[in-house]
Amino acid sequence: YRVDPDLASARVDELKRLTRDSMAQLRGAIDGLRAPEHDDQPLSRLLRERVSAMAERSGMAVSADIDSAIDQLPPITAEAGRRIVLEALTNVEQHAQARHVAASVRVVHGHIAITISDDGLGLPPDAEQRPGHYGLRGMRERVEGLGGALGLESNPAGGTTVSATIPV
Repeated sequence: YRVDPDLASARVDELKRLTRDSMAQLRGAIDGLRAPEHDDQPLSRLLRERVSAMAERSGMAVSADIDSAIDQLPPITAEAGRRIVLEALTNVEQHAQARHVAASVRVVHGHIAITISDDGLGLPPDAEQRPGHYGLRGMRERVEGLGGALGLESNPAGGTTVSATIPV
């Protein structure tokens, strides 16, 4: 069994490049988990800005009812709320083909209550189980991990409502 030193060297170089690329992607993903933009501004303002940017970018009619009481949430609850709202809005923008979306984030009776509704295509029956699609599953795990509940409702006439309640 003979080894070709040039081929072996080329493969080692390729493995080094793949490792460097993977590490850069991992660092980017970890940086994304830190939410530095939340550190320097109130959560309510951040969410209003994101909703406004989505409306501009997508051309959808977007309404937002964001309670400034969310600015007083414990950090772990605020981060979960932020991620759920942004993931739900991203799903609407990328998949729903909606014309209208309404976002509500309120503090009600010791819970943060999040509702994102659209008039788009609705969810496929197996939306949470589809391989490679982790957004809905991730939202459920995040909410339930904090003792809350996630609801996914797809209207047969069109549209989806994502609702979450998380204890404060």
